[in-house]
Amino acid sequence: MTAGFFSSFRGKTGVSITEQRQLITLKSPTFQSFLDQTFQTNLEETLADQFPMSGKIKNFASTILQFADYKKIPSFFCRNRYVYVNDSYAVYDCSDYLVGMSEPDEEFFANFQNHLKYYNVLNSIADTYYYVLENSSSYDFENHRLVIDAYSLLKENLQGDYHLGKFQHNTFEEYQKYFYKSDHHWNLYGSYLGYTEIMKLLKPEDEVLTPEGIRIISKYPFYGSVAKQTRQWNFGEVFQYYEFSLPEHEEYIDGKLKNYGNYNPKDEDIKAYDNYYALVYGGDEAEIFYDFKKDEKENLLILASSYSNPINRLIASHFNHTYVLDLRHSSVSDFRQYVEEHDIDKILVLASPEFLFNARFNR
Repeated sequence: MTAGFFSSFRGKTGVSITEQRQLITLKSPTFQSFLDQTFQTNLEETLADQFPMSGKIKNFASTILQFADYKKIPSFFCRNRYVYVNDSYAVYDCSDYLVGMSEPDEEFFANFQNHLKYYNVLNSIADTYYYVLENSSSYDFENHRLVIDAYSLLKENLQGDYHLGKFQHNTFEEYQKYFYKSDHHWNLYGSYLGYTEIMKLLKPEDEVLTPEGIRIISKYPFYGSVAKQTRQWNFGEVFQYYEFSLPEHEEYIDGKLKNYGNYNPKDEDIKAYDNYYALVYGGDEAEIFYDFKKDEKENLLILASSYSNPINRLIASHFNHTYVLDLRHSSVSDFRQYVEEHDIDKILVLASPEFLFNARFNR
């Protein structure tokens, strides 16, 4: 069937009499063109140009491709190089890791310039700390280069007084240690390292919390955000998270007293294909408030994406009141007023690539 499908293109003249133009024609596939995605791109362009039902055919082709086992590609084709799953994600170096691909464009930097306006407001109203988080989309492992040097961008463009730190991975081996195989977030080791480094910025005199053990969700495999987006069901993994003992405190979600996250899920809470990252660490909410009832300590505001979810409560344990805003969901736009109303002493900006360059974090 596949051979017949492809041969139907080869018999065409490649010319549209009606439109009086040359049509895009399908080139013969090779294993190399499949790996670097030039064949898939040519196929989509040919389908769009020559078939009235190209949309349905492309959906069918995508359904077939999701069953491709990228883990079984011969090593001489994938060693020290990317094998593309789609335009945004790839498998690198014959590994079992799905990694992000990104090339900044004008929109990236336009969003960054928009964000800079309120970053500089933050610098003028409180003691502000930026912690840059580089993920797989920040780094080109194949060519050993930073695609997005967010640390330098902030250092060159921020105004006023501020503090700047970063979480980085210089090799693919380091990336594998600190991030999930199937998800874009940092794993328990990466998020804990991030917490300890952030506390060195915020309160270097404080002793950090120490994990008391590791818990595992083994009932079903964890299929993270990237596996779900690319429909790569061969990339399931075991979900693990640290256990901590925290001082007594209260948690509020959007003003309502409610636990954020579930660190002791019951068996019936765990369902196949669920987002265990959100189940354990908590989902994306407009505002989370932690009250550790330590009046002698400072109040903190955290601005972040979902990367902060595993470490919100850990950081909050070092403060009196901690407020966490996700600007994708929060309506707060006047930070000066918010800081005054909540008596904020310090601000932490967890500067992940999404937070810095995505329009959803515009204000």
